[in-house]
Amino acid sequence: FDGKKRGPEARAEMVAKMGIKKIAYDWRQEHVAEFEREILAYQKYGIEFFAFWGAHDEAFRLFEKYKLHPQLWIMMRGAGDTQEAQVKSAAEGLLPILAKAKAIGSQVGIYNHGGWGGEPENMVAVCDYLKKNHGTDNIGIIYNLHHGHSHLDRLPKAIEAMKPHLLCLNLNGMDIAGDTKGRKILPLGVGTQDVKVLRQIRASGYSGPIGILNHTDEDAEGRLLDNLDGLKWLVPQLDDAKPGEKPKYRTWSDKPAAAVPAITAKLLLVGQGKPSLSKEFGEALKGSYFELDNEPYRTLPLTIECRAKLNGKQGYNILVASDTKSSATHWELYTHAGRGTLALYMPGRGGDFDSKVDVCDGQWHDFLASIDDKSVILWIDGKQVFEKPVQPLTGTPKAGGIGFGQLAEGGIGCDGLIDDVRLSRGVMKPRKGDSPRLRMDNTLGLWDFDELGTAAPVVKAPDPAPFTPDLPPLSKDDNIHWQEFVNRERVFDFYGKQALLFMKQKPLPALIPPFPGMDGGQQGHWGNQNDQVTWKDGRWAASDLGNVFSGVFKGAGLTIPKAVCVRFEDKAAVFDPERMAWRLEWSGGFLKLNENRHGFMAGAPMDGKVISKEEQKLPGSYRGFFRRVNEVSIVTTETPLPAPGPAQWPQWIETQGELGTQTPFATDR
Repeated sequence: FDGKKRGPEARAEMVAKMGIKKIAYDWRQEHVAEFEREILAYQKYGIEFFAFWGAHDEAFRLFEKYKLHPQLWIMMRGAGDTQEAQVKSAAEGLLPILAKAKAIGSQVGIYNHGGWGGEPENMVAVCDYLKKNHGTDNIGIIYNLHHGHSHLDRLPKAIEAMKPHLLCLNLNGMDIAGDTKGRKILPLGVGTQDVKVLRQIRASGYSGPIGILNHTDEDAEGRLLDNLDGLKWLVPQLDDAKPGEKPKYRTWSDKPAAAVPAITAKLLLVGQGKPSLSKEFGEALKGSYFELDNEPYRTLPLTIECRAKLNGKQGYNILVASDTKSSATHWELYTHAGRGTLALYMPGRGGDFDSKVDVCDGQWHDFLASIDDKSVILWIDGKQVFEKPVQPLTGTPKAGGIGFGQLAEGGIGCDGLIDDVRLSRGVMKPRKGDSPRLRMDNTLGLWDFDELGTAAPVVKAPDPAPFTPDLPPLSKDDNIHWQEFVNRERVFDFYGKQALLFMKQKPLPALIPPFPGMDGGQQGHWGNQNDQVTWKDGRWAASDLGNVFSGVFKGAGLTIPKAVCVRFEDKAAVFDPERMAWRLEWSGGFLKLNENRHGFMAGAPMDGKVISKEEQKLPGSYRGFFRRVNEVSIVTTETPLPAPGPAQWPQWIETQGELGTQTPFATDR
């Protein structure tokens, strides 16, 4: 991070001039080619290559060549339904990098970057687990105050717990909840809590390395000097000395920034357009893109769709991320560093949901993640690859914008291209087709990135006038079923009520809201019929399915769209009328329906053990099947029609109907 974009030699000269003797090196993919120049520049100016952020094979090669053993600053994530499982998975996920670090004499520092993996107690637990269960002696903790705003109320206790493992502590100007107020990265001395925080650090007895950072788009030299000046001003105050004259900061002003007109404040843009997967898709995003307004994307149920071509997996690739990591409602669709596997991270709902499928292969892939309060489902190229329950929301939601190719708070990035992003209300599945996505009735946001090359700030439409109609119809006599259970969240006469309200207002509002969709627009395309109450029902699956059942058969590797499944005594078979053949025979059961959509969702899944997969063809073409008592016969153009048998259900059932009278639509019941 450096507004002047210095190269290795200029950077080394800059920090040497300040008297700094150690550097922790952060990088992006475009800097890999400069790794060796960086090392040589540090050697020239007598600077220690103290730490390296993340991991990269080229860096390891050079560390061995120049006999360097820097600390490796690594983020961790835990997966599992319990704290014990998360600690175990996070710890064992670090074993490969720990082994590589050990081979060159380096330590690995767990780097707090928000979320579960950034909580001091979790970092300590992982260190203890590795030392106890794996005898690890090169694991420690890197603690960053700029990712620790939520720890201020327990900082002394947290430092005391981390101290046996602490490899480096990085300072930052600190306000209470500064990360939620646009004051996350401050020079030392600007924060309202700086004297208190530095006293707590000194009182802890920690005596290891202390870091300062730029981590902004300011001139790095100016911001680092601002930190040094601020620290020099603060230290005497730790012993209650009267403060001297406050530093004149080069890269910071306490004056509020000029207000950005609301009409141009919608987006910040640093990415660029590159050719997408075909001309039809136009351009794709290379780099990052950020929008301030993410309120619609913070509520479940939600579906995230995008296409991406990811080139490298040395670091994390952020595809889409909403809210900062400190928010309970934060989510990010990304790929794991080192493994390249597609995953969804939600710290407030259970942590990491990893598909275990490597997608960083330089090819275009289509991704979909659906989330509701029950589960997360991940799809890659139209195939479901992951499903897992989510935990109830814990923590405090904090609004924070939405990032593409970056976190909402900035940082990390994406080594590749992103295109065709759509966020939708409700749980969706992939739709067939290789064309760009279109806006649908439940679409919350759609980004094609086709205008990045010439993008200017987008003119934001005026906010719709508030309108929250009540549920009952204007005429209850014309909607006699409005209080039935199926209509429990239905908004009747939306546009009629809207017209009656706004015709009375002077002046008329510039924009009024559209119809939100089924059940108030809160439940996605299917409305509340998606929930566990209305369609999850196992009664049909528990019933006697008889001796013949037609549907989409699935079993023994076969999918037969128009199957006729037949049972006789303890055996069963399936007939395929499109191939005019018996395809499969099995025993020990018949069919096993599931609960989804009252049993209709899964077709006709086989239940039992295969006896034979030998295909038995029948002559002629299919006319239908004929059931008589317990026998089922396939009738073809080459077979006579069997003689009828006795009626299976000879009794009559009578019921009284009632004709509806209302107009223009009548309901009979």
